[in-house]
Amino acid sequence: EGVFVFIEHGKSPEKLNYFMQKLMTPITKPFTGNCHMDREIDIHILKAGFKFEEIIKESENGKPLMFTYKGVAHKK
Repeated sequence: EGVFVFIEHGKSPEKLNYFMQKLMTPITKPFTGNCHMDREIDIHILKAGFKFEEIIKESENGKPLMFTYKGVAHKK
């Protein structure tokens, strides 16, 4: 089977950053390709039937609202 390699912005685990993401998402969606920076990317990948081989969750340096999920997953 195939491999799903991903890099995606998503929900920050920091409460203040997540609050700001929730406020900013409706404003930024129209000019960021409908990006939802407040989504739990790992949960969506699992619900789609994938199992993680590797996942890294981290804030981008100097960009507190940009939290990145990256990794590799396979179909269950």
